[in-house]
Amino acid sequence: MSQARRLLTREGVLQEILRGNQCAILVEGEAHTDAALLKSILRNVASQVTLFGRDGRNNVLADLRELMGQVPREGLFAILDRDFESDARVEQGYAPDYSGHVFFWRRFTIENYFLEPLWIMEAVHELCWRDVESIPVSLKTEIAAQDYLLIWARRLLPQSAGNATIIELHRECSNRGIRFQGRSYFEELTERDPESVRTELVTHYSGGAPRAPDLLSAEAIARHYAEKLNALQSIVQALPAAHAITSGKLLLRAVYQELPGSSKPNMEYLKGKLVTFASKSIPDDLQTLVIEHILPRWRRAREEQPQ
Repeated sequence: MSQARRLLTREGVLQEILRGNQCAILVEGEAHTDAALLKSILRNVASQVTLFGRDGRNNVLADLRELMGQVPREGLFAILDRDFESDARVEQGYAPDYSGHVFFWRRFTIENYFLEPLWIMEAVHELCWRDVESIPVSLKTEIAAQDYLLIWARRLLPQSAGNATIIELHRECSNRGIRFQGRSYFEELTERDPESVRTELVTHYSGGAPRAPDLLSAEAIARHYAEKLNALQSIVQALPAAHAITSGKLLLRAVYQELPGSSKPNMEYLKGKLVTFASKSIPDDLQTLVIEHILPRWRRAREEQPQ
């Protein structure tokens, strides 16, 4: 994988964009995560793209808004994690005539794109080539790896529904001008009972009930959570759909913890193996957004600039 970029200030990002001769794309993760992963996967067009990790969606959108008028036309774009964004909003960016500068992954995070069962199987066999018999049955074949990912997507469903509820509450509170300290996402790799997740949500958010009883009362929060849990249950029946609602970061950790101890490298090594496979067969969404949509717009704008 390529060397990690440090997290630059907004002014630093601007100076790099103006100094370079590349298309700039802002992404959510810190410099050593999403930006580095994308750079490695998109190595065939790396000379044309500069990726900046901005440590969160709000930073990406704020930087995009502030920098757009200071950089060359069609020189700056942003790709955001899906985070339960609606299908309609996500699919706008995949339309050939889309002219906006904000795009969304169809899958939950960038990690979801290199967690393909075939690549997982091949990576595990490469890592355990000295002792193939030590490979757990759950990762030994492509079908087994697919089933393993789906099992974990279902185990994580209560947390996924909890995260969807958190996002909905925050969006609606923002629309109403209600400010409060939000709860971080459920990010633990463990099987949780839905009741425990619901209780945590009610405990954290119901204090805002006097300001918005229809949204933040214990009853309203419990109802929102039950609706999200019910809606997501039908989605985790097939892996492509499960990738849209389940954190790839957690699924990657689940794969890593399943590796046999005697052959276990660090997780970054496993991630590097999977990213290498993805770079040799670029996932469709990355191909569509970056190579077919964003880069052609950047090239056309450069060609139209007066010499």
